[in-house]
Amino acid sequence: MHEDRRRQVLASIFGEEYEVRAEQFRINCFNPTCGDTTGNLEVNLEKGIFHCWRCGYSGNIRQLLKDYIGKAVDIDEYVTAEELSKFQLGYDEEEIEQEKGHVNLPKEFVPLWGDRKLSFTGKRALNYVLGRMSKEDIEKYRIGYCGLGYYKWRIIIPAIEDGEIKYFAARLFLGQGERYRNPKKEECGVGANEVVFNIDSARSLNRAILVEGCFDAIRVGSDGVALFGKHISDNQVFKLLSIENIYIMLDQDALLDSLDIAHRFLEKGKKNVYLLSPPHGDPSDWPRAEIRKWITAAKRFSFEDELRIRFGD
Repeated sequence: MHEDRRRQVLASIFGEEYEVRAEQFRINCFNPTCGDTTGNLEVNLEKGIFHCWRCGYSGNIRQLLKDYIGKAVDIDEYVTAEELSKFQLGYDEEEIEQEKGHVNLPKEFVPLWGDRKLSFTGKRALNYVLGRMSKEDIEKYRIGYCGLGYYKWRIIIPAIEDGEIKYFAARLFLGQGERYRNPKKEECGVGANEVVFNIDSARSLNRAILVEGCFDAIRVGSDGVALFGKHISDNQVFKLLSIENIYIMLDQDALLDSLDIAHRFLEKGKKNVYLLSPPHGDPSDWPRAEIRKWITAAKRFSFEDELRIRFGD
């Protein structure tokens, strides 16, 4: 394959993150044992071989793609990232589509639950997620990742309402870039402020613990719901009004935002409103058992409590 064609293949898969010269192409090494963040994996386009100058991982381009995608790909044919997505983990297109469950998920979405053979990138994604939740949570919340495309190197967390995927969070787990890349409204038909993550489960329990992000909600448990930020919209308030018990547990540095949310529910006549705050950090930084203790010990919040906090005793 001509050098320019090889460059096209690699650029469509990995993106050109670092300046390249002549026959060279450089990316961050994705070997799980490496942890490279400065573009040490160098591909020689002329010879068709690669080498990581940090960990020594090396081989030919065919091996590089096999390790990254999870299946051998014939690099003598030019393929785009979109075309390569069907090779991930050896699935056929119908199986991948069935796993997605909804067209709103990226076409490059790969599930992380079940007993699957994972590529190097998939293993990095799984290890990242397991640092924040259990295997049971991964399957329960249908967590996956993208190794290609617009959401490349991002954990994908579907937001399900009324049994259907309405939105998803895309969190970077490898490389550099914006930490979250929220889908555009025209892509899903709704914006982040119109969705409440895990609301179906909270409705069934008649209790919702409001947090900022999906990882926080998963750490809280089955009654954890995410607002996709520190603020709540009229749409989200309306969806949560039918739930009897509302607990507000934003990050430790968001007290005023928590008070604003509590006020919104109090003025709607909600009586069982509770205000919680982690001693430091985010809810996802704490063990679930500790969070449940806070919830059990929480006391009902009132307008008088709000005034006392805002203006002092």
